[in-house]
Amino acid sequence: MDTREYLNTFIGFHRSEIDQSICDRFERIVYQFPERIAISSQGRKVTYTHLNESANRLAHVLSAQQKQNSDPVVLMLDHDTPILTAILGVLKAGKAYVVLEPSLPKARFDTILADFGEPIIITSNQHRKFAATLKNGNCNVVNLEQLDINLPNINLSLSIPSETVAAIFYTSGSTGQPKGVQRTHQDILHRIWLETNDYRICSDDKIALLYSAGFAASVADIFNALLNGATLCLYDFRELGIANLTPWLQREEITMFHLPVALFQQWLHGLEQQEQFPKLRQVTPSGKLYRREVERCWQHLPGNCTLVQRFGASETGMCTRFLVTRETLLSTPVIPAGYPVADTKILLLDENSQPVIGHNTGEIAIKSRYLSSGYWQKPELTKQKFLPDPNDPRGQIYLTGDLGRWQSGGCLEHLGRKDFMVKIRGFRVELGEIETALNQHPQVQGAIVITDEPQPNEKRLVAYITASQDSLNSNRLHRFLATKLPNYMVPSSFVFLDTFPLTPNGKIDRQALPTVDQNWHCSEHRIVAPQTPVEIQLAQTWCDFLKLEQVGIYDNFFELGGHSLLATQIMSRINEKFKLNLLLRNLFEAPTIAELSNRITTLLEMQAASNSLSIQTMEEGEL
Repeated sequence: MDTREYLNTFIGFHRSEIDQSICDRFERIVYQFPERIAISSQGRKVTYTHLNESANRLAHVLSAQQKQNSDPVVLMLDHDTPILTAILGVLKAGKAYVVLEPSLPKARFDTILADFGEPIIITSNQHRKFAATLKNGNCNVVNLEQLDINLPNINLSLSIPSETVAAIFYTSGSTGQPKGVQRTHQDILHRIWLETNDYRICSDDKIALLYSAGFAASVADIFNALLNGATLCLYDFRELGIANLTPWLQREEITMFHLPVALFQQWLHGLEQQEQFPKLRQVTPSGKLYRREVERCWQHLPGNCTLVQRFGASETGMCTRFLVTRETLLSTPVIPAGYPVADTKILLLDENSQPVIGHNTGEIAIKSRYLSSGYWQKPELTKQKFLPDPNDPRGQIYLTGDLGRWQSGGCLEHLGRKDFMVKIRGFRVELGEIETALNQHPQVQGAIVITDEPQPNEKRLVAYITASQDSLNSNRLHRFLATKLPNYMVPSSFVFLDTFPLTPNGKIDRQALPTVDQNWHCSEHRIVAPQTPVEIQLAQTWCDFLKLEQVGIYDNFFELGGHSLLATQIMSRINEKFKLNLLLRNLFEAPTIAELSNRITTLLEMQAASNSLSIQTMEEGEL
């Protein structure tokens, strides 16, 4: 497309529109682009006019039924065009929407719906019966497929204040109870204002919606498209999987897409060398992005494509951003979280809530007027997490629970969750640092590091790995990490998986990782009994210290539960037994009995040869 033609379809987003409602902007777009395709889903295309009229019919129904009820409206619909009709209809009626996946367990529905009185549930033929059972039948169920076609389809033109709650997104809570994050028209519009103008989003764009509309990450995709006259293209991962994503992107001629970094990695590593995406101009992997993945991307993406790394939360939206092009110089293995976006200030706080100094690590706090308005029906939690800004009566400060530090030039480096800072045998360890080191191995596709506690007060590190080649094994990874990390940061166990388990929104589900039994280890070999005198003595030493009944000569010391403290004790015993002076690093470099036995045997042979030569020399001297 000619550049001038593209610019003619870019209408921009005026700052003053932030203080209106989402509906005001959407209805302006409908007026300007009535016959443009608003939604493309499962082979069906819907124009802006048709989408607006369908949403208006629902809005009239809601306006008539819920005049005295301020509760949000619950949407129980599949990932298809009706979910967008329902979202817009709810907003036009001046209400907030809550999307609950039909596949959620009933207990999850019950927990969330306990926050509401007698809510309206918008659903379809397929899910109507289930919806009618919720809250003991005390819900007003509206079947979107059964709406009267003769209902008014004109705009309600309600005056909706910009601070009105537009959506509530339920996320997992640290207490085990889900919490509803409120997002207002104003803070959503602030995000769309920023991205529309920075990314030059226009009506010729085709924006993918891969996230469920029930997740806060969907907000930018939905409204970047529908508030700019672009086409929103829906892809259902549950139905189509990762294998069909490439032909879909090419067929739909997607220009912008956003997906969790775990799915991005799977997609990227599955691409054939010749596969290209000439229409893509922006890709946003949500999560920790590595330099090697960026470099691999350029084999498939056009020269004008930009990769976007950013940091944010459901409570904040996007807070920082780092744009990567082919010309960007990347000096670190991990792409930084970036620079603060407009109207946002980043604070790094120590454990006493005081600003950290220099390049020290601190908890990331977000200061802005455009944060969430808090948690639905949880005022105490809201007060705990959202602090008033002492310098701005309209501003707030949100404590993210994430760790970060400043790079030179004011760029933020995201170091992972505060919860992922652990102590291993007295040492403070950042799990994200170990994951970064593992991801630098050329055969590692992905790495997750957690802690477990096989025995009381004895934490150990466990790494879960997806690899590009079957030849990668734990011994190689031990040696690799030993050159990059201190001993106490090298995991005790490595678990190799084909793929990582994912949550419904595409993030890695750490809770679903397979457990590692106390006596389990990832040996790539069957147990081979020791044969030589050195192997037998080493095996006995290992069994004594590791409290095992037997070990094989190819078993890895660290995978059997060994760690640096035990390694020190074992090497002391070995030196005592064999009258040697081996350094601790020998066990890290040769972590199996077979390898360590070879080293010891060689040293003993050299020692014997040296003694023999000394005796011979003495005898010759006597002669």
